Amino acid sequence: MKPEELKSFVQFMKENDLTELEVKGVNLHLKLKKKDQKIESELSEEEDFVKITSPLIGTFYRAPSPASPPFVEIDREVKEGDTLCIVEAMKVMNKIKAEKSGVIKKILAENGKIVEYGQLLFLIEPT
Repeated sequence: MKPEELKSFVQFMKENDLTELEVKGVNLHLKLKKKDQKIESELSEEEDFVKITSPLIGTFYRAPSPASPPFVEIDREVKEGDTLCIVEAMKVMNKIKAEKSGVIKKILAENGKIVEYGQLLFLIEPT
């Protein structure tokens, strides 16, 4: 790919508020990704909330098993150390715990979906 072609991609990304570009060779495979502005703007308004992030890449589970109720729900009070979810990585179930006591205000990951390292999972309003 020539630098001029790359510049046009960069310009396109800026104009469309894209955050990720993946380009592959031969017959070309192009992947563009846009940031979620809604979540970012909401987060800026919620600076005082405790942010729980994923410590690793894995599959997010809200409950210990498919037949069990979720560990937490929105507007439910949690105590420091309570299990909020499980992130499964390499067949190991890693319990993610509340860092502080408070009320669950947002659940930002989808059950059964892959989460990334550092991805925001929960917002907790401290009590």
